[in-house]
Amino acid sequence: MGASDCCTASDSICDVCCQGVPQNAHFQKWVWPVYRLGPAVGLALGLIPLLLLRYPNSLKAQVESEMAARRESSTTPL
Repeated sequence: MGASDCCTASDSICDVCCQGVPQNAHFQKWVWPVYRLGPAVGLALGLIPLLLLRYPNSLKAQVESEMAARRESSTTPL
């Protein structure tokens, strides 16, 4: 695959990629850890609100009873 096969001639960044020019050594050092740890960090940050959420049994029972009442009053057939 040549340079003209993968991108337009006006895109200089793509020309560099198509020519197989090596990346910066600093980039090469950090690309794999960021690729692997980035999603894990995002998952951990997403779990923080879930861990801080309080959902006592009394509230759970109230929500379940309201949902049951809504289902019973619903006139839309499934």
